[in-house]
Amino acid sequence: MGAGSVEKALVLYDSKYGNTKTVAEKIAESINTKGDFETNVSHLEGFDVKKIEGYDLVLIGSPNHFGRDSKKTKKFITNLGGVNLSGKKFAFFDTCLKRQEGRATGKMEKRIQSVAPDVQVISPGLSILVGGTKGPITEGEIVKCDEFADRVVRR
Repeated sequence: MGAGSVEKALVLYDSKYGNTKTVAEKIAESINTKGDFETNVSHLEGFDVKKIEGYDLVLIGSPNHFGRDSKKTKKFITNLGGVNLSGKKFAFFDTCLKRQEGRATGKMEKRIQSVAPDVQVISPGLSILVGGTKGPITEGEIVKCDEFADRVVRR
């Protein structure tokens, strides 16, 4: 990033009960405090994958469904295979129950690398614990978003 330039970050998410949306918004808010970033947040459903070409950093979040990302997230990442992602940085996050940490994010990382091998994946992803299938986000977990944002923008 040169002097006076602004990097564009995109935080996409799928969310059924609002927990992953909350995490996405917190990550975007944190990225905006880290320097010269213009950050947008959007639900991935209906998002035009071609628009990703206009971003430097893309973060994708999903609820964790039995160790996997949601069907919508899986389909979205698979559809990125037809997009020019050369030089893009990707990072992944999820909301999950205890003992599911890293499982869905790991699958998302492998999937993006299979459809777009020339992207830079910032690993490991972020897993935010929730208290049950519908949430809420476990106390003390949301602060991890700031640490994750810091790690992602420095890579």
